[in-house]
Amino acid sequence: MVLMRKLKMAGRVIRFALTSVTPIHKSIPFLVESFCNRIRNGSWRCSPTDVELKEGNKTEMLKINSLGAMCDAMTEVKEGAYTPEARLPSSPIIFDCGANIGFTIRQFKKDYPDSTIHAFEAAKENIELLEYNTRQLKNVRINHAAVSDFQGKTTINIHKEPNSSSIKNIPGAIRTERTSVLTLKGYMEENKIPRIDLLKLDIEGSELDALNGLKEKIGTVGVIVGEAHHDLVDLEEFKRFLEERGFRLEKWQKQKKGIHYLFEAVNKSVH
Repeated sequence: MVLMRKLKMAGRVIRFALTSVTPIHKSIPFLVESFCNRIRNGSWRCSPTDVELKEGNKTEMLKINSLGAMCDAMTEVKEGAYTPEARLPSSPIIFDCGANIGFTIRQFKKDYPDSTIHAFEAAKENIELLEYNTRQLKNVRINHAAVSDFQGKTTINIHKEPNSSSIKNIPGAIRTERTSVLTLKGYMEENKIPRIDLLKLDIEGSELDALNGLKEKIGTVGVIVGEAHHDLVDLEEFKRFLEERGFRLEKWQKQKKGIHYLFEAVNKSVH
């Protein structure tokens, strides 16, 4: 599998290719760790850039807006960051909160082809790319909104890396914009969704707020996966919240960069 990319930076067009030596997670390509580490040291924003993804005889065009964010996404896929150990139904209902530009949705669709996915992304710059990168996937609904414990409008801080923007106060923000915000309970009721089989949370500090926004609907959630940032979330309060509502922590893993923990929490009444 070869990943061909055409990157426009500083008025030039740069073309290069990377080949994954070992297929990981159903042959999704990934970038070598040393290259990713170099990119993560700075902001590698770019204007929306075409990515040609080749797998066997199949070629598909994707769009990215940051090399650093792409490296993070590829690493998460390689390591199965959001792939639950718990068994899901054959046609699961999946909520992807913090969908960014769609890499996790694409992985969920490979793992669960018959799934229905509701995606939530707050940053305007990511929405067009998210829609483009999931255009060929069935039963994917994209919502341009943040997720929290209140509904209406709010301000989002746009980070220098497009996958790290937040409605919380964060370092590294370069500008702000207004966005819609919703609660998962309200969304479920409005759309008559009976349950969430898999809830993925990667919303840069709003994870606990999103869970609070579920209220009694949290009892309908089967599995929660995501990441919790120790500088944005009270980790002990976060774990206590889950345990008090009948969830068992199956994974609580500190990442190499040391700024967040990957977790999987399983509803004991469902699993």
